[in-house]
Amino acid sequence: IVINMKDSYGDGWDGNKIIVKKDDENIAEAKVSGKSASLTIDYDQTSEYTFYWQSGSYSDECSFEILLENELMLKHNDCDDYDNGQLILTIKAKPLDSYAIDEKDLTDYSQTKDIDVVSLSYTRNFTNTSWQSLYIPFEIPVTEELLADFEIADLNDIRQYDRDEDGVKDETVVEAFKVKSGTTLAANYPYLIRAKEAGEKTITVIDATLYAAEEVSIDCSSIREKF
Repeated sequence: IVINMKDSYGDGWDGNKIIVKKDDENIAEAKVSGKSASLTIDYDQTSEYTFYWQSGSYSDECSFEILLENELMLKHNDCDDYDNGQLILTIKAKPLDSYAIDEKDLTDYSQTKDIDVVSLSYTRNFTNTSWQSLYIPFEIPVTEELLADFEIADLNDIRQYDRDEDGVKDETVVEAFKVKSGTTLAANYPYLIRAKEAGEKTITVIDATLYAAEEVSIDCSSIREKF
């Protein structure tokens, strides 16, 4: 993002400036101290940029243009018609064309904002066909095609037993319900998954949202323990 600025009198913008925000956080102030100036800002297409006019004196001497990747987004002469604090331009976030994520990426997942993705792929190595935990930061539509390769279950309860009656729990049983086609797995929520065949598998989701990391507490407890 480039902001080119001019002052017709040549003595600077006299307190006038453009405040630039990225995802609602101030990141820059664009202003002129002489006749002209230019400001370059790194562009992240997954973020929203907003531009606000802050009035000073002699705003009629101020003019500027804002370019995004060499495309003119806004050009304005004689800024005296702007109100102080007025929003003058918004550059919306754009979805990523593609994004690949695997189990290692999720170990220390720390995404701080939601990102839209046209094609999101999740790759995982299933070393066996046993039930495993599934906790992912994006929604997965459950289709017949997906269920041809996997069984997926929604957690319902956890039970513990003392099978040999020695006063010590020796078995923990997870109660879950099989997920059917037509439902959607929620992001940042625990499920169970079982591959019908071992090996590396990739799940692809179209028009997905990669959600920010969050800690979710599931209210599941017995008289003795909270899980």
